Amino acid sequence: MKAKEKVLIPNLSDPVLEKLLQNMDYHLVPVHSVEEMIYSALHEDPSLIIGDFSHWGPIWNACERVKKHALVCYIPFIVLSDKDDVQDRIKACESGATDYILKPFQEEELSARIKRSVKDMRGALNANPLTRLPGNLAIQENLEKILADKKPLAIAYVDIDHFKSYNDLYGYMAGDRVISFASNLLLECRDKYGAENDIFVGHVGGDDFLVIAPDPSIEPFCLSYISKFDSMAPLHYDKETQKQGFILSRDRKGQPTTFPFISVSISVVINENGNKFQHVGEIATAGAEIKKYLKKISGSSYLIDRRISLGNS
Repeated sequence: MKAKEKVLIPNLSDPVLEKLLQNMDYHLVPVHSVEEMIYSALHEDPSLIIGDFSHWGPIWNACERVKKHALVCYIPFIVLSDKDDVQDRIKACESGATDYILKPFQEEELSARIKRSVKDMRGALNANPLTRLPGNLAIQENLEKILADKKPLAIAYVDIDHFKSYNDLYGYMAGDRVISFASNLLLECRDKYGAENDIFVGHVGGDDFLVIAPDPSIEPFCLSYISKFDSMAPLHYDKETQKQGFILSRDRKGQPTTFPFISVSISVVINENGNKFQHVGEIATAGAEIKKYLKKISGSSYLIDRRISLGNS
């Protein structure tokens, strides 16, 4: 059984708040002082700190001290208060409070704000620092959810071809600009063929990305992405190289060789009927097999594997 996420609350807490948090399936950890709060934040790994801490001193004091601690400053801190004073709100904001909610609170609203704060924190911790896209933790969670819900969705692995030769020639800063360019194009296509909630775009790392989308959206998504990528990729080379049409670099054995401009390979597998794959590793293996084939093709390409596994046919 998965352990409940923990929430730090002041020892003199509101019974309504406690009941709300328990109904949200949180494990409550009461704390009696700011010092104990910081200690518990370091050792309990809470998902949230919430409550009215005014009996400990100025309303912003507890939050300010937590947010100054480098190892726990990321934890969402929601201040509850019956003081509807603009200066108190400003002080709480300046101290780093995630939210400031007046008492008595509406339970549905508070629940929604808690969920949003925790979700934003997870997204920030998991985001790739370069592209700000969700990283491997979010990717793993989404893939596991597909398998658990038996959803018939398309999973696309997006990989930049000849990226190493480009990076070797122009340097890491230029390479980062290419990765950002590839990331931004993925978001453009997501917005065109779906919404944030039904097309997921994640950054596996380096020049590898992953897209999860409804089956009908994935082919136009791939076609549009490749078209945009190929039309703009040459702009990342100097004018002389653009005219030349290739770059001269060295292969993995150190031998001089020519490389074409960067392109993109998109390996797509479909969880047909929602039960083609039994675990995440099978999805990754299927994507890697398609990628191996695509890497033999010159230029940008995509392939959608709609084969139904024999075990489920």
